[in-house]
Amino acid sequence: MVSYYFLEIRKIQILNSTTTISFSCVIAPSALHRLRNSEHRELATVRAAKITSELSDEPKTNEVVNYWFNLGMKAFEDEGYKPNKIVSCFPSNIELDGRSSSVRSSQTLLSKYCCDCMIDSTSSSGTTVGLFDNGSIRIDDILRGTITQYDVLRILPYRNNLFALSVPGEILAKVLINGALLKGLFLIVKLKHVIKEKPG
Repeated sequence: MVSYYFLEIRKIQILNSTTTISFSCVIAPSALHRLRNSEHRELATVRAAKITSELSDEPKTNEVVNYWFNLGMKAFEDEGYKPNKIVSCFPSNIELDGRSSSVRSSQTLLSKYCCDCMIDSTSSSGTTVGLFDNGSIRIDDILRGTITQYDVLRILPYRNNLFALSVPGEILAKVLINGALLKGLFLIVKLKHVIKEKPG
């Protein structure tokens, strides 16, 4: 699981005011930093703690979180999904890495599986190459063991359209080269039933 942090803002000064307020929030590691204003003076005093099973729930926050979570699950059910339905079970040694830091820099087992599914879904069109950009995977987590419909929705939450196209090899080569040159964007590519005539 990705580590998240509970952040207690003990005192924060509202800009252009002498008023101070306190509040709590949950943040990802990438957002864990000192709060400063534009003049690089410290804007707040904070206390951060890694969220684990040892950290007890704050009742009011937990109530709000559960309200919105349950509302979201009901919305999925209204759309015809069964969020808790198990769709797959993986051996304990298999990890499906969907962390942004991983899928935005390389192909992971999860991204390869996603591409495989897209190729299989368009098999009637004779699809041999599958590709999509890493930004489609939004889960930012590692999945293990039992996989549910809700997990699939977390992985690919957007209703993107899936197309099967016939394009010249020259055009495909340009797409792959341009995708490889984009910083922070990793093009997920999968080949199926493709035979390379020359090495590389």
